[in-house]
Amino acid sequence: MEYYTYAYLRKDKTPYYIGKGKGRRAYCKRRDCINPPQDKNLILILKRGLSESEAFKHEVYMIAVLGRKDKGTGILRNRTNGGEGASGTIPGELTRQKMSKARKGKPRSEETKRKIGEGHRGRILSEESRKKIGDGNRGKVISTETRKKMSETSKGREITRQHRDRISAALTGKKKSEKHRKNLREAWVGREVTTNKQVWESTVDGYQSTAAGVVAHNKFIGADPKARVRIS
Repeated sequence: MEYYTYAYLRKDKTPYYIGKGKGRRAYCKRRDCINPPQDKNLILILKRGLSESEAFKHEVYMIAVLGRKDKGTGILRNRTNGGEGASGTIPGELTRQKMSKARKGKPRSEETKRKIGEGHRGRILSEESRKKIGDGNRGKVISTETRKKMSETSKGREITRQHRDRISAALTGKKKSEKHRKNLREAWVGREVTTNKQVWESTVDGYQSTAAGVVAHNKFIGADPKARVRIS
């Protein structure tokens, strides 16, 4: 059976949807909430006698020319770029909520976790993406249970030299609030040191470690790196 491309028109004769099909496809109700106009005179067949691949190509072409409302590029209500599959789909808010609800509480297999990790490894986020993530997390309270899970996940994880350099560069010159400094001091004071026979102590907050460890700690809290004394 031959394929064709079609357009749904508004009352002012401007198109609001482009599609491809065969038979009575253009006149049937759709599952994506974009239904044909009640006035059948507003259903326009654009091209007939096409193969399926030709129909796909023409559909993609027409959507590209007229643009999509959801992407801010035009007047069509199409949710994809056309052609096979759902290329370029932008889910609506209701769809996003349903997807989120369906995923909540659903455990991921180790294989799935590995694939997700490999997919994100080496990805560089744009400044805009970083800002959106930061704005989304700002003020968010992390539960004790979530903190525990994050801690358990990080235990034993090896950090590459490149990763360490990035963390160092990000922290360099960054001013810490007094509350942040207090939390750091409380977290480090009294921590047992077993890494070296020579134990040094920060004269700023009493943190104990190796000589290099105390220097790094003092730098991290914004204090004088040399503010240390050997105690054993």
